[in-house]
Amino acid sequence: MNKRLIAVACGLATSLGVAPASAAIIDVVVPGTASIWLANMPDGATALGDTAPQNSPIAIDLAFATGLPFLTFSVSGQTSCDPDLAAYPLVSPDGGGNALFGCGDTSVGGNLEEFTFGLSGIYGQLQQLVGVFINSSEQQPVPEGLDFISPGTRQFTEFSPLLQQVFFIGDGLVGTGVGDLQRFVVPSGADRLYLGILDQGNYNNVGSLAVGVGSCSDCVVQVPILDTALLVLLGVGLLALLSLEASRKLRPASCG
Repeated sequence: MNKRLIAVACGLATSLGVAPASAAIIDVVVPGTASIWLANMPDGATALGDTAPQNSPIAIDLAFATGLPFLTFSVSGQTSCDPDLAAYPLVSPDGGGNALFGCGDTSVGGNLEEFTFGLSGIYGQLQQLVGVFINSSEQQPVPEGLDFISPGTRQFTEFSPLLQQVFFIGDGLVGTGVGDLQRFVVPSGADRLYLGILDQGNYNNVGSLAVGVGSCSDCVVQVPILDTALLVLLGVGLLALLSLEASRKLRPASCG
C-alpha cells in the first residue's frame, strides 16, 4: 500500500474518532498485595499489617509525562481480598465484594497520618484500583479524604486530585467495563504516581491488574464503538482504493 492509501486509511480512522489519545504510555502490573498506604515509604515501614517493600504500591516516575497534563488508564484483571475465593470472589478493578473500607473519617485519617506520607483517607469499595500523586521530596499538608462508594461518584470524565489525595481509578472507564476513557489531571509539583489496591491490609490478597498508564496533552477520551455496517463500509472503501491503485499499475503507459 503506498503512502497515499495509508494517508487515506489514517484519515478515515481519525474521522471515526479512533486516533491515538496518548502521547506516551507505561505498562505495569499491580498485584493485589500492593498497599497504597505505603506510598513513598522506606523499606521496613508498616501500615495496617503491610510492610514495605513486599506490600509497597507500584511507583511510576512521571518524567515520562513531562509537559503532558493528563493521564489515562487502561486496566484489566481481577483481585480478591482473601485466598478463599468461594467466600471472597475475584472482583474487577472497580472493586466490590462483601465489605466496605471507610478511611475518610477524622479518627482513622489521624491514625493513618502517623505512618503514611501524609496521605488522605478515602471511602470506597474493597479491591478498587486507587492512585495517589506525590512530590517525593516535599510532604504537603494532609488533604481532604474522598468518597467513591456510590457508582455516581465514579462516573466522571475528568478528575483533578490533589497531591497526597488518594483517588479512585478503577478500570479507567466512566462505567464498569464500558464507556469513555476517564482522564486525570496531574497536580502541580507531582513527580511520582503510586498505584495500589484499596484494602485494610493487602498482605493476603490475591490476583493482579495489568495497567497501561497513558499521558496526553489533549486526550481523546471517547472509546468508539463501530457497528458492523460501518466496519463493512470502511472495508469496502479501502478495497475499492486498492483495486483502483492496482488497475492504474496495469494500465499501459502512453507514448506522448
